[in-house]
Amino acid sequence: MMNQRLGELKKRVDDFYNEFFIESSRGKIQRIISTDDLICFAIRFAGITVYLYLGRGNGVEGIWVGKTLPPSEIRRKDRFLEYLRKHFRNANISKLEIDEGDRIINFSYNLRGINGNMLFFWKGQKLYFADVTKEDDKYYFFLSWEKGIKTIIGNCNIPECFDSVGRRKIIPDENQDICLEIDEYLKEKLSLAGPLKKTLKEKKKNRKKAELIENDLHRMQSFKSVMPLLEGNFLDLQDKDCFIKDNIKVKFGREWNIFKKKDAIYNKIKRLKKAEIIQLQRLKKCQKELDSNESIGHKVLSKIVEPVWYEKANNVDKNSSVSDGGKEFPIECFSIGDTIKFIVGKNARANDYIRKIIGKKNDYWIHVDGYKGAHGILKGNDAKILSLDVISLIGSILKDCSNLNILDIPLVYTQVQNVKGVKGVPGKVIYKKEKHIVVRYMESWKEKTKEQEWENI
Repeated sequence: MMNQRLGELKKRVDDFYNEFFIESSRGKIQRIISTDDLICFAIRFAGITVYLYLGRGNGVEGIWVGKTLPPSEIRRKDRFLEYLRKHFRNANISKLEIDEGDRIINFSYNLRGINGNMLFFWKGQKLYFADVTKEDDKYYFFLSWEKGIKTIIGNCNIPECFDSVGRRKIIPDENQDICLEIDEYLKEKLSLAGPLKKTLKEKKKNRKKAELIENDLHRMQSFKSVMPLLEGNFLDLQDKDCFIKDNIKVKFGREWNIFKKKDAIYNKIKRLKKAEIIQLQRLKKCQKELDSNESIGHKVLSKIVEPVWYEKANNVDKNSSVSDGGKEFPIECFSIGDTIKFIVGKNARANDYIRKIIGKKNDYWIHVDGYKGAHGILKGNDAKILSLDVISLIGSILKDCSNLNILDIPLVYTQVQNVKGVKGVPGKVIYKKEKHIVVRYMESWKEKTKEQEWENI
């Protein structure tokens, strides 16, 4: 039994808060690991790391404190785990509390200078979650079951966001079923996971490894042809500055006599003999794995339990859907010709969003050099993507989106993979491999571009 009712869940949350948060005031999420029906948060408090498990639904609902991370044999990955790692890992947790009316737990956190709340709600054997961030007097709600980001201005009761999926006021039941402790449950899961043969990819990797080891051995064993020549004094080392034979190369000093040169070759051979022993051991181990019955490695696992997502969402992300054409961040999207797209962020949040979420590593990041304002992402496979005409159009767009009173526009640009954000400072970046150019403002840029809705980019 792994389904905690409200009364037991409330007791576990209160116990966890009293044991760890009162003394340490806050903890930091260092790692997040998942199994098919659990999420594990490794939270570092002063002098101790705590492993807090959270059920993913389908009968595994509630929280538990474990002694260690889940075994590697039963770990799984999915978009829920990736979301949490991207938007919750390294967060500083200041509070964990439970809703008074229903099974909703609420983590208060701070990540890179932004305050937020991560909430989880179990309803009807399903898990819903919400990620809420606050900037000034605005609340930004990411709800797993709805499209886009919702904005609320002013004060709000955050758990009320679950009202649309069945949040209600229930009375805790004092008669609780006894739940398994998490370490016992993990042992049971591990014992039920049956063996599965290694994948073709793993077998191919082992064969390639064996080939590389054999090639190294062939080169190392070339010393065997040199030893008889060296011991029989058949090597002509007089007036030589190096010795090269059968993949063995030894450099000599200018003033070395014949005996010192022979000693250098002996030392090289000695090292090759040691390396040969190590490589033979590696080859033996590798061949043993190849000759085995291929029964070591992966485990047969049950289907992963996902939280409730918006049904049309693929690769759901905290900011992956921007409602109302990007007005919430805000974002503007332009088409230049048939193949070139340009996306502009008009505030710090939008600048970070288009760089981290929309921009791919080979797209171009562009900004007006030396001025505060809009950042842009240039996308397209057209050979003219960095032509002077296109760059002039882009510079003109950035100038107007940044409200700059200049005619000569200094631009800096580089590929997105060369740009990194500065921790704790929204919108600020550092970059490398950049290029600079100055373009003239084009008043007619609007006639040469076409504004698009976000969904069409």
